[in-house]
Amino acid sequence: MQFVTIIFIYILSGYFYFEASGFRENAGIFPEMVSLILLVLNTIYLFQELKEKRKISKNNSGKSTIVKPTKQFYVITIASIGYVALLNVIGFLILTPMYLALIMFYLGGKRKKVIFPIVIVFTFAVYISFSSLLNISIPQGIIFNL
Repeated sequence: MQFVTIIFIYILSGYFYFEASGFRENAGIFPEMVSLILLVLNTIYLFQELKEKRKISKNNSGKSTIVKPTKQFYVITIASIGYVALLNVIGFLILTPMYLALIMFYLGGKRKKVIFPIVIVFTFAVYISFSSLLNISIPQGIIFNL
């Protein structure tokens, strides 16, 4: 399953890089840079997985072991797909704090006094970075377009 995820991330980051190369002027620099960093990190992860698989096969001497993804993997994957699907409908400023808070609570964050300020500050920092500094429009959603 890890190798399917790795291939998916290669395809996704390649697609993002291709789409970002079509942005006007210098607006594509940041997304291209993020795509390249994602490609490098994914390659490092691929080598770690290959090394781990080699270690497991040496220890088991021929016995095959199947590592199943955890429940967290499925929940976060479904939440991420839902986030991407609803981003243009609900909008970045509303959906992103909800998504981040959901993921943080699901992963074990229990302190609301810490999670909510982090979520709000992160969302506005990303929004200001993209809209003001990079001149890239963030999905506004239906509510802000009325």
